[in-house]
Amino acid sequence: MSNLHVETLHRPVFGAGFGHPLKRLYAVVTTWQQRFRLRQHLLTLDDRLLEDMGLDRAAAVREAAKPLWRE
Repeated sequence: MSNLHVETLHRPVFGAGFGHPLKRLYAVVTTWQQRFRLRQHLLTLDDRLLEDMGLDRAAAVREAAKPLWRE
C-alpha cells in the first residue's frame, strides 16, 4: 500500500499582474516539483492500485512522460 499522501496541486498564475515575480516563479517551480513527484510515484504503483484509480500501466507511463509544465 502506498504511503504517499494526496497532494493538491495549485495552478500557478501565469501572466497575472499580482504578486512579486519571485513569488510567482517559486509557485511555478513548486508546482512542477509536485507534478514530478506524483508522476514518478504513479510508476511505482502496482497494476491493482492503478486499476482502482481507473488507469492502466500504459496510461501511467504516458502521464509520467508528460513535460512538467503540462497538466
